[in-house]
Amino acid sequence: MMSSTSAPAAAAPVAASDPASDAGLRLDRVAGLAVERLPPALVEADDLAALLDAQAAELAATGERLSEALYALVPLLDDDRALRRGVLALRRATRAEGARIPAPPLLDRVHGALERHRLDAAALEAWVGALRRCEELDEALVAATASGVRRATRALEALRDDDDFMSAVADASCDFAAAPGRQPLLPGRHAARSLLAYATRAALKTSPFAGLTTVGLAGSRPARSTAAVTHAYAAAWLDVLAHDETAMLAFDVEALDTGGLDPASDAVAVPVLVESDEFIWRRSAVVHLRQAGPVLARLQRVGRVSASALLEIIGGEDPFAVYVRLLDSGLLRVVAPWKLGEHDALAVLSEHLRTRLPGHPLSVTLSDLVQGAQGVLDGRGRDRATRRVSLRDRAQRALRERGASAARSRFELYVDTAPGEAASGPEERASAEIERFADALGARVRRSTAYEAVVAHFVARHGAGATVPSAWPWLLEAGSDEALLSKVHAPRASASDRPRGTSMPMPSAAMTVQIAGPESLVVVNQVLDGQGGIATRFARLHDGPDGIAARVAARARRLAAGARAVEFVPSADVNGMQAAASGVLPRLRLPVDGPCRRAGDEETAVAALAIRHDPVADALELVDLAGRPVAPFYLGLVPSHLLSGPDRILAVLANPWRVPRVGASVFPTLSDPQRIVDEPRRTDGSVVVQRARWSVPRELLPSFPDADAALLRAAGRWRREHGIPPEVFVRLIRERPGFDPVTRKPIPVELRSPHALRHLAAEIDDTVIGLEITEALPSRAQFPHVDREGGHRAVEHLVFLSWTRP
Repeated sequence: MMSSTSAPAAAAPVAASDPASDAGLRLDRVAGLAVERLPPALVEADDLAALLDAQAAELAATGERLSEALYALVPLLDDDRALRRGVLALRRATRAEGARIPAPPLLDRVHGALERHRLDAAALEAWVGALRRCEELDEALVAATASGVRRATRALEALRDDDDFMSAVADASCDFAAAPGRQPLLPGRHAARSLLAYATRAALKTSPFAGLTTVGLAGSRPARSTAAVTHAYAAAWLDVLAHDETAMLAFDVEALDTGGLDPASDAVAVPVLVESDEFIWRRSAVVHLRQAGPVLARLQRVGRVSASALLEIIGGEDPFAVYVRLLDSGLLRVVAPWKLGEHDALAVLSEHLRTRLPGHPLSVTLSDLVQGAQGVLDGRGRDRATRRVSLRDRAQRALRERGASAARSRFELYVDTAPGEAASGPEERASAEIERFADALGARVRRSTAYEAVVAHFVARHGAGATVPSAWPWLLEAGSDEALLSKVHAPRASASDRPRGTSMPMPSAAMTVQIAGPESLVVVNQVLDGQGGIATRFARLHDGPDGIAARVAARARRLAAGARAVEFVPSADVNGMQAAASGVLPRLRLPVDGPCRRAGDEETAVAALAIRHDPVADALELVDLAGRPVAPFYLGLVPSHLLSGPDRILAVLANPWRVPRVGASVFPTLSDPQRIVDEPRRTDGSVVVQRARWSVPRELLPSFPDADAALLRAAGRWRREHGIPPEVFVRLIRERPGFDPVTRKPIPVELRSPHALRHLAAEIDDTVIGLEITEALPSRAQFPHVDREGGHRAVEHLVFLSWTRP
């Protein structure tokens, strides 16, 4: 292996006939709201504020000039104390904020005195003229601001009364959509801030969410929606039913799979459920079962049986109590009635219980919830939101009453929507630039140091060229090695130029881009892992023989380059995000995976794969019993760096490459606590790889006055001083970053809108130490996609990339 200090070798070139972008797999994320529906920016008022600031600067200059003349006049007025007092008051006015024009008699007397003593009388005329223009501009600004706020308020209220828009809001926040209020949506009011947040999110942010942002597949025009209760909720019900003395009779059970390890003597992996307020996960705990080992060994010999048959096998005075203890210990597992990749598990579970145990009370409960979910979709606007609130409360109460935790009782009905009209892809010039940039990106792709660390760990334990007959025990050992996991945690690009191993999929990525303006600038938002999980989430929305699943599977087989492509999606049995992305490729089954209805011959057990070291490629190979190489693909939605134990090691084998990072960092950071730091836009040809951005300490933000006109003026003056455009995205910088969306996700802000400025001010709480401000590129005027009504919509293209490696 080459030293990490060696100069990086050039990656194998990509043939001209083998473009980096996978044209057959492109998702188009289309905004659910045209930008014309947003509250309009107060452009006229902002222009008046700029004129007023310029005039105020002129007033200050003329005031300084007049002050000098009045200073010289004061000693000459000892014999006219009344005029002297007036001159002193006038001099103070030249330096005061909000000065008003003095009474004409005083102005006439001062002007005459200045002329008599041959001082600068013209300065008084200039200052009065400048002050008069300031007063006129200030009055015009106040009027224009009031008029603009009324228009913006009407636009928000029109959205509140729009059933289509409020249906989309209901799918995002049913509590708000059920009671959005009736009061005028004035700047700063809670309802106004909430509605504005959803409106700008629907028009300007292109992260998919129900009708707020629709998802299209290139070449497909379904114009449809799909909905399903999150898999995690169905999994919680399965657990409740498995613990019910009569409902459990509807299911099969089987012993915990130890992957060929002897439970009586070896350390084995036991699934452990991890819960947070909003997240359910399963991790593998490696334990010695001791006295429980022989019990598990006996259960494994029994195999998969009905729960009633197992009770007979257990026997004794209270076989159900023994069954529950086995279930709670993880040694026994209930078999889910759905197949791998099922997108509507609750409906399957309900039907399974109805057919196996007709009339069971819990069957009625589940049937009611399934019908309620279908009924939600029949509602529109506030009615849809009200139905959602009622269903959610009923669903969560039903589980809580049966002992489920708050986290496991969490109910979500997810809706995915395809656009009513397809968005065209990037035009020819932009496509050529995407291809050029992708080729340049591919030339910088290297093996990751994480992969090299995993390979080195194997070689250190077993020797170069060694073969381990089962991959599972080695994955458990490697996943428990803290030193190895620390090396895997922060991978970098390696300098290795070794050939690709047979189990290493070709390097790939997913790049999100937007096209800006008539110049067709290609703006890169992110470069992500590109094995396909980000697309398979929408496989049900775009199904069929030419749908997402079929295209991702065909691409995976190509990237596997002769190896057998298999997917692994850890925690898909309990986590809704993971479940939604699974079921596209044959499953690589881990022993800790929850059992479900037989997946067929396509399933491969990781314990049945050998793992060996190829000394020529310095790579690890997974091979099946026939000696055929197997290439794993991680298709989960949860980022692979958040995985742990054997899952993390397997994710490194699935994606052994390091693609250069492009786009914003995960967490915003303050560049300098003492000053505003601006970073200019960075481009590569007509590809924008970094938008212009500003790091702003909290103490250097503008003030937020109570009056709308003053607020608009203060914000405008501040942004013009620092060269900040009026349309921006803002991320809150906190001293201790967190994973909450408010911290990580950018907030669209129109700095010429009192509504938007009040919303931003409300987000800046005591934990915020600064803001990261990024130019909105494309801006609203640069959106190329025009809908059938003539409205402009934001579109983000998710382009999949791959590169050939020998």
